[in-house]
Amino acid sequence: MVGAAGTEKIPYGLRRYPLAVGLFGLGGLGFFAWAGRITAPTFVFPFGLLAPDTARVVIAGVGVAALGFTAALTYVKFGVRPQVELAPDRVVLPVGEFGLRSVVLRPGEVTAVHDTTTAGGWKRLQVVTRGEVHEVPSSRLPDDAGYARVKSAVEALIVGN
Repeated sequence: MVGAAGTEKIPYGLRRYPLAVGLFGLGGLGFFAWAGRITAPTFVFPFGLLAPDTARVVIAGVGVAALGFTAALTYVKFGVRPQVELAPDRVVLPVGEFGLRSVVLRPGEVTAVHDTTTAGGWKRLQVVTRGEVHEVPSSRLPDDAGYARVKSAVEALIVGN
């Protein structure tokens, strides 16, 4: 999406959001269903053998945690909507697992850019500034073309370019 004055905004977030919501959402509901069926002492790792009432609470708590994580993913995806912003005079990179913080890079602040590949086959862009390293995994961008645009915009900010 291109905004004012040649600024491009690329959504940042989980590329496999539907898979994550399905996994944690169904898992959370499954733990709730299991908790409702506990009628005998049950072994719950790492707590050991628990009385039925205690086991129901612990198992339901796991379900609540999974559904809470699903809600947090959904809030970040549709509420916060972190974005990489590519402008002629700066690049704004979301930082962290969910991109809730961001760092603004300007010309001359970037000292090096490393394009690496992870064991799972995802690419990872490491942006080195004075004293900090910021990472942009390709799994957080919508497609490989967006990753390539971010890489070229960041490389244009390297000291001496």
